[in-house]
Amino acid sequence: LHMSTYPTESVLLAVMPKVPALLSILGSMAILQYVVRNPKSNNVHGRIMFGLSLCDILASAAYFAGTWAIPTGTLSSFGDMETEKIFWATGNNTTCNIAGFFNQFAVATPLYSATLALYFFLKVCYE
Repeated sequence: LHMSTYPTESVLLAVMPKVPALLSILGSMAILQYVVRNPKSNNVHGRIMFGLSLCDILASAAYFAGTWAIPTGTLSSFGDMETEKIFWATGNNTTCNIAGFFNQFAVATPLYSATLALYFFLKVCYE
């Protein structure tokens, strides 16, 4: 598996998301652990943070898996688009569907963030 046989864009899109996805998973796990272990977090704010962190972990896991979940032999949209395959595409249709399922949790993350913003807005205005 030589990187030189793949389009540069395909290699970058496979490798680059790994580090930020891993950092996101670790940060969200720390928040999740804090919320679960801290009795003071058993409130609306803590529950929103719990949901936000959980959805972020699941979505980040899909981002970390990245091209590993894409079926082997899938053609890249970079390069000649006829013979060049996606770098690190080692999955099958099932792994692709599973990654797609977990990727949907990325939609919930900004919704939880908006809920958190609304919560603090209402808390500041009415408390």
